[in-house]
This record gives sequence, structure tokens and C-alpha cells, in this order.
Amino acid sequence: MDRHEIEKKLAAAEARREEAARRLADNEERLAALEEERVSLLGSAEIARRGISDFEEHLERLNEKLAVLGIDEARADLTAAVEVRDHAVRQAADMLDASLNALQRLDQTRAALADAHARLHALDPGARDVLPPEPDTLDGKWTELAFVVREKLEGELEVDLIDAAAHSATLHAIDQLPEHLRELALKRRHDLMHGTTGTRRR
Repeated sequence: MDRHEIEKKLAAAEARREEAARRLADNEERLAALEEERVSLLGSAEIARRGISDFEEHLERLNEKLAVLGIDEARADLTAAVEVRDHAVRQAADMLDASLNALQRLDQTRAALADAHARLHALDPGARDVLPPEPDTLDGKWTELAFVVREKLEGELEVDLIDAAAHSATLHAIDQLPEHLRELALKRRHDLMHGTTGTRRR
């Protein structure tokens, strides 16, 4: 191998070395840029992660406040419903009292009418024996009231029967109930055994 060939190979090797050095520099530059971008992305991700955590805490606080507001509203609704119920109870009591007084007055007027008719008949034996019939306006209302009272009393009796059977030491008392009350009595017994108390229907 002569000098010319050696120099030619040296020049080629030097060129390849320089090309490799340029590629290495480019790659190192790209790696540095990627590392910078990675660090930046990590920082952005951490900021986003903290932001999400802050939002979640904020949402949790809002949900807690909403739950408290819901409870307060439910309590206010319950208080209002109790007041409405109590007012309706007082109204019903007043109306029943007025109705009882009216029925008492009606009995008094009937007795007075019978006395007046008896006096007239004693003075005038020819007077008619049969009194004019009463207006039938009371009959329908009396029937409606009797139905409501009977239904209320039957409901109270069923509640008492269910409660007594559920508190019984054996299931025999439940078996003796009418079929439509057994399931309610079993549920009542289950509630008692598990420490839950159902609301008695009144």
C-alpha cells in the first residue's frame, strides 16, 4: 500500500469520524431537548395533578355543603309538615267538636219537637199522629262519617293485633292472624329483632 492510498483511507476515516461526531452532537442535542421537554412535562403534570387534587377537595367541600343544605331543607320540610299536620288535627278536632255539639242540638230539637207534638195531640186529639219527615241532607254525611270512623277503628285494631303478635314469644300468635296481616307481623318482628322500630300507623 502506497502513501497515496494510506492518505486516502485516512481522509475517509476522518470524514466518517467527523460525521459520527456530528450525529453524536445532533443526538445529544436532541436528547437534551427531549430531557428539557420531559422535565417540563413532568412539571406540567405535577401542576395538573395538584390542580386536580385541589378541584377534588373543592368538589368534596361543595358536596358536603350541598348535603348539609339538603339535610337542613329536609328538616325544614319536616318541621313545616308537622306544623301543617298539627293545624289539620286542631281543625279536625274543632270540626268534630262542632259536629258533636250540632248533633246534641239536633237531639234537643227532636225532643222539643216530640214534646210540642205531644202537647198538640193532647189538646187536639184530631191532630195528625205522624210528624213531617226530616230533611235527608244529614243521611249521606252521616253514612260517610260512619264509614271513615269504622275504617279508622279497624285500622287501629289491625295495628294493635300486629304489634301484639310481633311481640309474642312464639310464632303461634302470628299464625293465628288473618292472612293479610301475617306478613306485616313478620316484618314487625324482624324489625324488633334487628333493633329497628317501625312507625305505628295511626
